[in-house]
Amino acid sequence: MPVVPGAVIATDEDVDKAVKEIGLPMIAKPVNGVSAAATLKLETEDDINHFKVDWDREIVYFFEKVNSSEICTFDGLVDRDGNIVFSTTFDYAHTPLDLMIYKMDNFYYVLKEMDPKLHKYGEAIVKEFGMKERFFHIEIFRDGDDYIAIEYNNRLAGGFTIDVYNYTHSIDLYKGYADIVAGDPFPGSHFEPLYCLVTSRRASSHYAYS
Repeated sequence: MPVVPGAVIATDEDVDKAVKEIGLPMIAKPVNGVSAAATLKLETEDDINHFKVDWDREIVYFFEKVNSSEICTFDGLVDRDGNIVFSTTFDYAHTPLDLMIYKMDNFYYVLKEMDPKLHKYGEAIVKEFGMKERFFHIEIFRDGDDYIAIEYNNRLAGGFTIDVYNYTHSIDLYKGYADIVAGDPFPGSHFEPLYCLVTSRRASSHYAYS
């Protein structure tokens, strides 16, 4: 599967090399992080200089080329043998970074059907990592009729997304995960998936009709 161009950043020399080889603008994200926490958008030489001044050199970063494509996911659960027993996908309305930088209202939606190409890519990624008894949340750029991998997370998508999956697929993933850990079969759903839209509001904003 194609991956976003990027580089691991541990020294000032790595920063300079990334600017030269990848080019601006870039996203700077901690190698060990959650969502868009401590993530920066580097667009100018001044941004690079500010990054060097503020960076404590203890946190290793990953610099990647900015991509304006839509973001979708391949999410699910693997059993004790590493087999995918549940998978689904949702589309972001805005990227997590844009939500953080521009203080936008968040919403995303789970799809009833998944592109077979996305499913094939997702299965290959999960198999390569070889995880067992875990949820996974893979963020992916939709690039025309192809996809570009962004990052793999050994966890559920954030917030109340597990409840969204339960509603969408008429399933109980809390029980399903417990059954896997206990060595019992995963209780699949017997119902057709639905669409599900998630929206939220910012406590700091004032809304006209509520």
